[in-house]
Formats: sequence, structure tokens, C-alpha cells
Amino acid sequence: MTIEGPDGTEIHEDMKLVQITKVSAKAYWFILADKTAEEKQKEATDARMSEMEQAMKALLTGEV
Repeated sequence: MTIEGPDGTEIHEDMKLVQITKVSAKAYWFILADKTAEEKQKEATDARMSEMEQAMKALLTGEV
């Protein structure tokens, strides 16, 4: 994500949505934060666990 403001441009690679605030009938503010190294590691671990669960299910039941 690229954020442009009066202080220049910032590039963020991996962010999470923290809050959405309605500021008018048609406008919202989105509050974002960079993910921590721990959050990124947990996501990677969760993805690997999901892949292993799917592989085990396929091996045990023949379902894909």
C-alpha cells in the first residue's frame, strides 16, 4: 500500500485493518497498522497447518 501525505510517500508491504470509522454519510476512515513479525509468522504457520490438514484428509479419505 502506498500512502501519500504532506510529509511524503510511505510504502507498506503487509498491513492489517484495525478499525473502520464512519465520518459522514458517504465517508469512512480506515485505520491500518503494519503486521508484526509475530503476526506474519503465525499466518505462515497457520497456512502450513491448513495445507497439512488438507493433505492428511486426502490421504485418509481420498477426498480432495
